[in-house]
Amino acid sequence: MVRMLHNVALAGMVFLVGGQVYAQDSLSVDQSDSLDLLEEEVYEPLDSAEFAALLAPVEETAEERASKRSHVAIKVVDKASKEVIPATVEVTAFDNGGNVLFQGEGQVDENGIFQLDLVPARLELTIVSEGYLPITKRVALEKNGEVKGKISKMYGLTKLSVGEAIPLKNVTFNEGKFALLPESHGQLDALVKLLEIHPDMKIELAGHTDNTGSPAYNQRLSEDRVEAVKRYLVKQGIHPKRIKGVGYGGTKPIVTGVNADSKKNRRVEFVVLKL
Repeated sequence: MVRMLHNVALAGMVFLVGGQVYAQDSLSVDQSDSLDLLEEEVYEPLDSAEFAALLAPVEETAEERASKRSHVAIKVVDKASKEVIPATVEVTAFDNGGNVLFQGEGQVDENGIFQLDLVPARLELTIVSEGYLPITKRVALEKNGEVKGKISKMYGLTKLSVGEAIPLKNVTFNEGKFALLPESHGQLDALVKLLEIHPDMKIELAGHTDNTGSPAYNQRLSEDRVEAVKRYLVKQGIHPKRIKGVGYGGTKPIVTGVNADSKKNRRVEFVVLKL
């Protein structure tokens, strides 16, 4: 007799008796607290191939995989105080090939929460709030090929202040070049949104390089990169008089020394001149 605590159903069970493997298609347990294994229950021996098949993982079909969804919940707060702030969340979902599946936006609720359900995709979130520096974050909906069912994150936004230099970390170029790479667009679009919701804001774009090469070359490269960023912003509708562009070459490094990672000195920043 097997004692059971709850009503359960045991399907596809594998038993090992006297060194021999047996299988039973299903064994249902009713609401009573015990079960008699009746004499007429017959177990057929399995060969090794059949036993291996029972233990093998079941592969999902494309349809089964597509039916799985992830629930994403994010909370937006002031980075310093951790208090909830109003914010707009812009969502872009990509397939594994980098193609855009959909785009949309929504507002956080009174608790600072934004939620959505979607099938597995590469997700990019841009979070914008008046008076704060926007951020762009990428969220993985899969890990090691498995769909994450629930994802929750909290993001803190930094309050803007006049005179503070803010690095545009995702604005990138090929080495020695000044053409914007496609992955730069997300952060620059967030900067466009920031300038749109602050119509009186004026900024300075500051370009910096490392000290590889001649000072004259680095100065010109920093100026060209700043100009490329400014052109992008103007193309998106920002008036050029709101943007001051300055190239500093390698004159303002953030890391120095023989063993320093000079790549950190290659950057574009923006400085709020007026809010």
